[in-house]
Amino acid sequence: MANHLCYLLHSLHNVKKGKKVWKTIKTTISNTENDYLIIFPEDDEEINTLGMKYLKIFQELHSDQVFYIVCMNEKVERLLKEYNDHVTLLTDKQMKNLLDLYTASNFYTNTIIVSLQLPRGRAADRLLNMKEINVDQIVRYGIFKLYEI
Repeated sequence: MANHLCYLLHSLHNVKKGKKVWKTIKTTISNTENDYLIIFPEDDEEINTLGMKYLKIFQELHSDQVFYIVCMNEKVERLLKEYNDHVTLLTDKQMKNLLDLYTASNFYTNTIIVSLQLPRGRAADRLLNMKEINVDQIVRYGIFKLYEI
């Protein structure tokens, strides 16, 4: 019982830290309900490359909306800044705390997380063991919902 309480307190502490990270990011966001928050929480080159590829297409399809992007990889930040003015680079710890907040409370309506395993509990990587499903399809269809392009 004590271990569960310690875990809960630790989780709440991380959520509180995530709220601080979000408050910092939020100062740059206009917060209209149709805009998007895109989170790149990994250093996985394949996922990030596919995520950037499909984000660009997704942005073209939703050109009337603003996209706020959060990442923790400097290369991703640099590449995304070539076509988006709203990119924020976080440390690993800040990203973890932001994802802890997201797990506790979906704090932004239109959020897309470019990851197969994050936030905790997501297990899209298990689909890779299924016949004829690859990472590209998971990112395109599962994450960005780009069914007809």
